[in-house]
Amino acid sequence: MKIKKIILSILLLILSISIVACGGNDGVEVNDDGSYNHTIVISKLFTGKTMDNNVIELYNNSKNDINLRNYKLDFYLNGSDSVGESIKLKGTIKANDYFAISSKHLDEKHINKIDMKYKNTLPFNGDDTIALSYKGETVDLIGFLGFDINYSEHRTLIRLGNKEDYKPTDKFNQFNFISYLPEVFTYLKNDTHEIKTLEQLHDGPRLELHYKNTPYASGNRAAGGAPVATLQGIADGDTATFSFSEKPNPGSHRYYFIDTAETSGPNTEDEPWGEIGTLYNKNFLLNDADNKEIRVQSIPGDSLSETYGRNLGLVWINDQLSQFLIVREGLSRAFNTQYSSESNQQLYYKDVPLITFLLFAEELAKQNGWGMHGTNNAPDWNYEENKRADKSEWKDWQPNIKINW
Repeated sequence: MKIKKIILSILLLILSISIVACGGNDGVEVNDDGSYNHTIVISKLFTGKTMDNNVIELYNNSKNDINLRNYKLDFYLNGSDSVGESIKLKGTIKANDYFAISSKHLDEKHINKIDMKYKNTLPFNGDDTIALSYKGETVDLIGFLGFDINYSEHRTLIRLGNKEDYKPTDKFNQFNFISYLPEVFTYLKNDTHEIKTLEQLHDGPRLELHYKNTPYASGNRAAGGAPVATLQGIADGDTATFSFSEKPNPGSHRYYFIDTAETSGPNTEDEPWGEIGTLYNKNFLLNDADNKEIRVQSIPGDSLSETYGRNLGLVWINDQLSQFLIVREGLSRAFNTQYSSESNQQLYYKDVPLITFLLFAEELAKQNGWGMHGTNNAPDWNYEENKRADKSEWKDWQPNIKINW
């Protein structure tokens, strides 16, 4: 009996060696239950300004080289839940390394980085779901299967986290990817991008030096510059008055991107969270303004003013963005998230659009139930009488996250 077991063990060992030698499972690990332990992920998705510049990057998070002969890229087009087009992959993705697929028509400056050049354009435009599959089984999925939802147009998606932690999943979560500027091919097949983690995204952007050295305006159009400003007054959670060298006459500035709840005024009526938004702006952001560096940035290529003749801009305090801090506290309603906007593409930090930071800040507030995203009543509102509550009921409100000043 023991001899039979020994012989069987030897045969199994020989068989396993033969499988590896022949490339058996393409280097894919097999679990005890016969399922596969996949280590290849879609690490970056470049949705180009033209489809010729579409690129899909894979990363092999294992110590084994993997032959891609049994892998495909499946494309679910225009909201369909059925595969509309497939590309059979060829070649080998080395251990702990990248593999890039593009059209053969990719910009010639970057084509030399590509491992597999497909004869046609890669068939996606920002709202098409893409799956990496192995022998017909979905390994990794990016996009909203069965829905025609724009998730990557006018941007580059880079998987959240450090590459050694990448894991494939057949369920897409947009917050598992960071939206970078479109066509940032400098990050193709490397991990030199600087914003990688949730901690960095939740900490927020900083004002880059080049904005400080750019004019505030060019003629009657905004140029995107951010001059030092002096606070003159605060109206509410998203409006304040500033003066600065390029605009010495004080002007009311509406905070670009966001929309806090209203407080009573010539054209507005009180709303829940309106007084809290104002309190946050006055007592936590713009308090002690003389001892802070405040900069007001115009919106590049946009108009200098908006409704009611107010100026439009970003308000930076000690290089931190007020709009981000307000959204992170859950004190803003839906805001401008148009990645396709030329102005918004010129507002970024370390190649990450400011919109990306705002979306992650909003998601943090939603997950924690902060401000408008929570189930608790607004402390500044009397719900029985449907009017603003007495100040004694909300004057001691405190932010959920302490600011670094």
